Amino acid sequence: MSLAIVITLNIIWIPIICLISVIVGFIARSIQINKLRKQVYELEKLNVLSDAEILELQKENGQLQEQLKNLQVPVPVIPITTKENPEKLPDTNSRKIMLEKTSAKQHP
Repeated sequence: MSLAIVITLNIIWIPIICLISVIVGFIARSIQINKLRKQVYELEKLNVLSDAEILELQKENGQLQEQLKNLQVPVPVIPITTKENPEKLPDTNSRKIMLEKTSAKQHP
């Protein structure tokens, strides 16, 4: 008794099976490509909408800046230099001498 299973296959069925598998693969890939194209279209549409919103906000920002320029509100200016008379300022040389003396006393 033989343990082998005998399968007989007609030679005509092999090209038919290959043709059917090619057609099924093509249909499956076409469906997948169409889904991806639809997804790309939706993402592009979303991108265009977000770009339009950004442009709208930039337009509003420009209008607000123009309004601020037209208002001409005086900006407070803080002077960097002092208006004190230089004759009233203490002598810096005497200060340096005192600092040298105190530092010399601290470091024997």
